[in-house]
Amino acid sequence: MKALNDAYSQPGSGALYWCGYGDHIATPVKHLLGAARTANRTAYFVPTHGFDDILSRLALHCLKDNRQDKARVLLDATNQGGDTCDPFYVDELPCTALIKSNAFEIECPSELLEFSLNDWPEKPWSWLDDLCKDRNFVAVPFKGKVLAIGLIDDIKEAFGNRIEDSIKRTPVTDADLTIENGTVNSLMLQALLRILSQTIGIEADNRKLLWQSKPDRVKPFAGTQCHIHRAAVVSLRFFGGRNQLVLKPTVIVKDKDGSDLPKEVSSTLKMEVLGYEHNNKFNKALDLWRESLFPHKGTNEFEFPANCGSTFRFRVRSAPCFASIGTRQKERPIQISDGMRPHIKQLGVKVPEPLLQFSNKQSTAFVTDPHPLRGLANNQPFDFGLTSRGLMPAVRIGIVCPTKESAQLARYLQQANVRQQPNKSEADYLIEYPGFQSAFGLPVELPQHGDAGWSICSEPADSGNELKTCLQTAQHITRSIDSLVAANKPNVVLVFIPERWSRFRVYRDEQEGFDLHDFVKAYCIQKGIATQFLEEHTLASQQQCRVWWWLALAFYAKAMRTPWALASLDPNAAFVGLGFTVDRYAPHGQQTVLGCSHLYNAQGQGLQFRLSKIENPIMRNRNPHMSYDDARQVAESIRQLFFESQSRLPPRVVLHKQTPFLRDEKQGLLDGLSGVDSIDLLEVQVDSALRYVSSVQTTKTINGKRVVGFDEDNFPVRRGTVVKIGSRRALVWCHGVTDSVKSGWKYFQGKRHIPSPLIVKRHAGDTDLETIAAELLGLSKMDWNSADMYSKLPATIDSSRQIARIGAKLQRFGPVSYDYRLFM
Repeated sequence: MKALNDAYSQPGSGALYWCGYGDHIATPVKHLLGAARTANRTAYFVPTHGFDDILSRLALHCLKDNRQDKARVLLDATNQGGDTCDPFYVDELPCTALIKSNAFEIECPSELLEFSLNDWPEKPWSWLDDLCKDRNFVAVPFKGKVLAIGLIDDIKEAFGNRIEDSIKRTPVTDADLTIENGTVNSLMLQALLRILSQTIGIEADNRKLLWQSKPDRVKPFAGTQCHIHRAAVVSLRFFGGRNQLVLKPTVIVKDKDGSDLPKEVSSTLKMEVLGYEHNNKFNKALDLWRESLFPHKGTNEFEFPANCGSTFRFRVRSAPCFASIGTRQKERPIQISDGMRPHIKQLGVKVPEPLLQFSNKQSTAFVTDPHPLRGLANNQPFDFGLTSRGLMPAVRIGIVCPTKESAQLARYLQQANVRQQPNKSEADYLIEYPGFQSAFGLPVELPQHGDAGWSICSEPADSGNELKTCLQTAQHITRSIDSLVAANKPNVVLVFIPERWSRFRVYRDEQEGFDLHDFVKAYCIQKGIATQFLEEHTLASQQQCRVWWWLALAFYAKAMRTPWALASLDPNAAFVGLGFTVDRYAPHGQQTVLGCSHLYNAQGQGLQFRLSKIENPIMRNRNPHMSYDDARQVAESIRQLFFESQSRLPPRVVLHKQTPFLRDEKQGLLDGLSGVDSIDLLEVQVDSALRYVSSVQTTKTINGKRVVGFDEDNFPVRRGTVVKIGSRRALVWCHGVTDSVKSGWKYFQGKRHIPSPLIVKRHAGDTDLETIAAELLGLSKMDWNSADMYSKLPATIDSSRQIARIGAKLQRFGPVSYDYRLFM
């Protein structure tokens, strides 16, 4: 560096382009750039994504023609075996459970009408919607043409001389209907809803909703007589090699005149009705719709338009699809009658509940328990060895609180080591909170009002300018945190938010958005400060056992400790989650931020996040995706990060993402992970429509004969259930019933609705389905921000969007990695 400083300090024509990893400029480099510029030389710092990335991009930019082609061949050759995409398989195991879906096999018309227009309106979708009203056809725009189903004479009359050439019939393929939100799918659904509405005498919105004309009940709310109507969300899906009509029972709320009510009123009443609509109630609602829409046993045929001799016909089976669930555990198989077997269209398997790892009381060995709180109460945290060796003898908490609530908060925090009993309604999961020291094996140091560890936060001045007051509140909190950290160096800072500050927490207008929580988090993350928000209403909660378990776990985990780890994952695998956020208030070109989570080892430890701006986002259905170059840069940073962490490339990398992998995005990730033997690209999202009802086997005696049948279970589908629905698609129940802490009891987290499965789609890889499901289940138990049994998504992506959202407010991107616990 001294030689470079001496050389560039002299006048000359040589320029300096210093390529650094990320956008952080080291102090010696700053001095070198300054010396060169002082000598009137051209000197720039160039942020890059690493050595491999910069040389690859330079080569492809500088080389031309066949030399560039040779370079591409060499680069592609480094990616060997990564582009496999094997189908999923499920072994046909003895059936130990039978679950019933809300999907009905449907045959859609095999052709539709297609024609061109010589004059298109500005808004073709809404124009066609208006044109179709009260006419015997439905129509949608598609690639410069109109696709339609209905009577040709009615179409000609409606469009008149706008039609160019003739109306042609064109075949419909399975591929047209596999795109759930595709144009052909939308056209079929519009026609189906209209004919069902006309045939059965119910209402429809011609988009996705059917509802009964007569209200199921009338309830007064906020001074309005609210009419609650039974309804069903209808969708068309393609899986199991067939088209499926999916019915999801729901309700809609209207006033006495049939008009929609405000969203907040409708949402509240819907939650009252559907919030506790469990297995049996959901099944009853589904059967009511099935009997109403498909009254004939076997196949029901619907002609569109009705009674017109049309060739456009829908045929729907009246019986829903069932799935046979097997297991590799020792369970008694159930009997399936010959009459039931034709309805079983899917195979599945139950994956066992993953075990968590804790330290024993003596810190001499690890022990396992599937239940996180019971594991802590009966043992010690996973990293208790650090405590027993005196490396971290206590967790020190700093407090930021306004003067008015300081005495109240101080009294409340004295309960940190007080035992708390769970409410009766929570006894199926919660166990007694034993106090912080008993649960975690070390004391928590909580300051008193007036101590150096207690910082008084000034009151914001309510000037009438809402945004200004919000910003002032944030500035007061961050100043208090800075002074607290300088004086006391706490492991975690507790920020108390009184009720009167609640209106300063969020601000939105057309030009600017502000969130107090995200602002303070982003500020502290860059300084490496862990924070915990506590709101005033929490102090008065009737569930103090739950509150103290959650708060104590947050204190421990945010002090950079490890409460538990996973007992079994692929020891050679590294797990990555990708999440995006779009900040509409950011400058153009900086609106899309990628949050990338990294799990360094199979125990689920070392969860880190890296943030980056997406230079050229590709928008699909309002979701951002990466270009080839962006994806390759992200993958190369992943590879480099793992190498820095473990001095080797992992034999296997698993990437989870909540949106599809586009072709260029997929290829960029595979190329950027060159050298990794096995790569799994998995799209994981909560299924919006498919629901299944679990059943129990019954035995009845009819006319002296023993008859085996099935009734709906009181509990929903078991967590860990996996059902294959396509060659590379499967349903996985991360949310579902599992074993309670009480022997012989069952536990369903949240006790609301029936659980939505995850739909998992493989875009690359060859790992077997049961392993993938077991990994998802295990990672769903690694969110230390909650003492729940599990999260509904794996930890890799459960918080990726939240991380990206908060990360959008950070000033530094690139190679800087942040511990996940700073975002919690």
